[in-house]
Amino acid sequence: MLNWYSQKKLSLKKVVDLMFYNPVRIFGLKGLGMSEGCQANFTIVDLNREFEITNKWIESKCGYTPYDGMKVRGFPVTTILNGQVAMLDGEILGEPKGKKLKFF
Repeated sequence: MLNWYSQKKLSLKKVVDLMFYNPVRIFGLKGLGMSEGCQANFTIVDLNREFEITNKWIESKCGYTPYDGMKVRGFPVTTILNGQVAMLDGEILGEPKGKKLKFF
C-alpha cells in the first residue's frame, strides 16, 4: 500500500481511509478511531525508508509472505497498542497486548 503512496498513485489520506477508516466503518468496530476515549492503536511509518520484505522478517503464525523479496518504500518504525509501545524499529516488544474487537 505504501508503494502506491510513494509512487503518487494514492494520497496519504486515501491510504489511511483504505487501511483504517474503511475497515472500522465496514465492520462496525466499536471504540476504534482517532478521538478521545478510543483505543490508542496506530503505527508510525517512515515514508522514505526503503525495505525489502523477506519471509525471515514475518512474525505471523504461517511464517511466510507472498511479498517475499519485494522492495518497498515506507517502513513501520513504531506500533502503539492500547497506548503502549508494542513494536519499535522492527522489534516486537513483549507478548501481544491487543484487545478483542467489539462490533456494533
